[in-house]
Order: sequence, then C-alpha cells, then structure tokens
Amino acid sequence: MEILIISLYAINTPHFETELEIAQKHIDNGDSVRFLHCNSSLYACDVNPQHNIFTCFQCINKRKKGFRLLPELIDKQLLTNLNNKDYNNLKKFEFSHKTINDLKKHYIDNFDIGYGVLSSLVSYTRDSEPLIVKHKQLITNLFKSSLLVYWSVTNHLLSKKTDRVYVFNGRFAPCRAAFRAAQSCKVDCYI
Repeated sequence: MEILIISLYAINTPHFETELEIAQKHIDNGDSVRFLHCNSSLYACDVNPQHNIFTCFQCINKRKKGFRLLPELIDKQLLTNLNNKDYNNLKKFEFSHKTINDLKKHYIDNFDIGYGVLSSLVSYTRDSEPLIVKHKQLITNLFKSSLLVYWSVTNHLLSKKTDRVYVFNGRFAPCRAAFRAAQSCKVDCYI
C-alpha cells in the first residue's frame, strides 16, 4: 500500500509520536510511507496561531528528531505543492465575512473551509461565538493556511498514487483541509 501521513503539528504530543508509530507499523507490513510536513509554511495553525517563528522552529526540530527514529526509506516531502493558479488564488484571497453564519457558508469545492476556520477560532478564543471583526487577521491567516493545505494535498494526491491518508484531526482548519482534499480525490482518509 502507498501511505501518506500529513504531519502538520509535530509539536503536539502524543499526536506526532502516534504518526511515527503508524508509519513504523506500515513499514513493518511492507507498505511505502510518505510524510507531508510543514516547514513554517502555514500562515497560522492551531498550535501556533500567531505564527511565532520560534514555535515553528521547535516544531521543525521535533519533527526532525522524530524522523531520525524511522528508517531512511521514508519519503519526507514539504507540504507546500502549489501551481501558479493556486499561488495566484492565494494571493488574491480577501476575507470579507462579517458574521459567524457568513463564515459557515464559505465552501471551496466540497471543502467546508468556513467551518474549519470557525472551529480553530473557537478553540483559540475559547468562545463559541467569537467576534469576527476582532479576529480578522487570525481568520484570514487560517483561511490562507487551509487553502494552502487543501490545494497542496490535492496536488500531491493527483501526482502520486496513494491508497490511504492519515491526518491528525478533521476539525481544525488546516487538518480539515487535508481531510477534504483526500475525500475530493477519493482516497481513504483515517483521522
């Protein structure tokens, strides 16, 4: 089997360690394992909503240490895989929502991106009805991160045969993007 593990948050314990364990089990079964990972490319994420570069470095360093525990034959690739159209659409993206209901209605293809962004925002603010205007920059960055993940994962899946995808979570904005990309490409996704 061709396995793809989308590892966005290496800093999360025990989630990253679980991804490493899943990878090792697949290797032991003779499967081919590929990791997609972030290298500080997300505009915001659930473990680093303000995109603090030192938090990114901690995450990257933990990922590198974890990868050293796996056999060399693991294919490790950067998450970002955008074509010119994707880059242009990402640059043009402007956040214009005023209410939570507007946010919930925002879809890209089959991807309920607004719900993912709202879920991350609620987790960050610890408020089930956060003020959209107050968090406009974070929301914009979560949207851009989600779009980057959705299009990148889609491009990865279209470029190489994949039988199964693993992603940490289907609720957080960037993780939901990976989940929906796998669904869009009709690849089994385990959360």
